Amino acid sequence: MYLLERPIRLGIPVLDEYLGTLKPGTTILVEGSPNTYPYLLLHRIGYSISKAGMRVTYIVLGDDVEDYREAAINVGLDIRTAEREYLWEYYSAANIDELWNILNKELSKSVIIIDASSLAEMSYEGIMKLKHYAKTWNTCIFLQVTPNVIRDDVLLVMERLFDVIVELKVSIIGTEVRYLMLFKKHKKMPKKSLIVTYSIGAQGVRIEQLRKVPY
Repeated sequence: MYLLERPIRLGIPVLDEYLGTLKPGTTILVEGSPNTYPYLLLHRIGYSISKAGMRVTYIVLGDDVEDYREAAINVGLDIRTAEREYLWEYYSAANIDELWNILNKELSKSVIIIDASSLAEMSYEGIMKLKHYAKTWNTCIFLQVTPNVIRDDVLLVMERLFDVIVELKVSIIGTEVRYLMLFKKHKKMPKKSLIVTYSIGAQGVRIEQLRKVPY
């Protein structure tokens, strides 16, 4: 059985301070439309995990992985070295059945990131299977979905069952574009959400502002 030697950090210092570490068995749901570039945030978090010596498996559902690899390299992530060191593995899954096959192969040795931006539905049993896998294999599973693509009822079930919920948004003020992370659910803030204004570039994720708001 794969055992995370220690809780994992997101690799974004201010968020690690506010949110703490993620314990093995944690499931994280990331909600974001394409204009929020969720794959860049997922790569940045995953790359930080791999740099800490933990293997990351990045699964793209319904798309080719090469575009994702190139996008990550273009923002300064040395993904190819991580691959050579067996700390990073890409997979492309054409459908849910292929996803389960990949998970059965990789769960015993990896932190899992599932980029499912094209996913429209998943059964309740499938969502529970992800929860069960994370607990059974003592690892962390990140799942990214697109709110306007996935069915509303499926998204509601995911939000109820996952441990951490992060919603990505874009705010346009005049000619300025701001990217926001809204932490809607987290054990350290049971009655408050955290709104984070950030940017992503070659130097990593830069936090520009944090604001706590009550539910």
